[in-house]
Amino acid sequence: MAILVYFSWPIEELSIRQAALLGDSFGIVNSLFSGLAFAGVIITIALQRQELNESRAVFKSQKFEDAFYRLLDFYKENLNDITDYNGDVSPLKGIGVLSSQIKKVSPAIRQYSGAYSLDYEVEEINTQLLFAEINKNIIHQSRYLGTLENILYLIVNELENNRDRHFYLKILSSQLTIHEVRYVFYRCLVSKTESSLVKLINDSKLIESRVSESGINGRLIDLYNKNHGTELHFYMPGD
Repeated sequence: MAILVYFSWPIEELSIRQAALLGDSFGIVNSLFSGLAFAGVIITIALQRQELNESRAVFKSQKFEDAFYRLLDFYKENLNDITDYNGDVSPLKGIGVLSSQIKKVSPAIRQYSGAYSLDYEVEEINTQLLFAEINKNIIHQSRYLGTLENILYLIVNELENNRDRHFYLKILSSQLTIHEVRYVFYRCLVSKTESSLVKLINDSKLIESRVSESGINGRLIDLYNKNHGTELHFYMPGD
């Protein structure tokens, strides 16, 4: 207004008409500030939306971590709850049960490994005998394997970032002892390919990096890939 008065001085007439003209001269200024105010509202909405998305991402991450570590605790509890009385006064517990069951099938595994035949029918009979021994001695622990399946499902389906998946799979894999790796491998070996556990184990490659230290027979690894139509490579000593 001071600028307008300066350039309009001296004012020769004071009237309603002149006052209306003076008011009209501020129209462009009003439009400018109205536009700036509207732009400010848009920017505020955009910033709030960004903050909301970030808050949702943080909440989702915290929710996933809570579920992951809670399931991991359940997994350990279910492992420790596995019991095999086996007629003894002091029953086996936890990993001791898995180790005992694996030892029972060792003779059948050695026999299968040393009885390779080019005859398809003979090879099928040997495979069926091996599977029968595994199913007989390596008992399907529903609660234990079910919890492992739920953890894998959570990682594979809830995490969109491959780096995050790899991170949590690495944590899970590091929690498995050699006996657990062998147990999971043998149970998946004799399970149907379309079973959810086998699919998750194959898709996540959970035990692939651990087989090299588990001492699983090479023929069984080939049989696993053949049985499930996979191309999983298990790194063996000397590879």
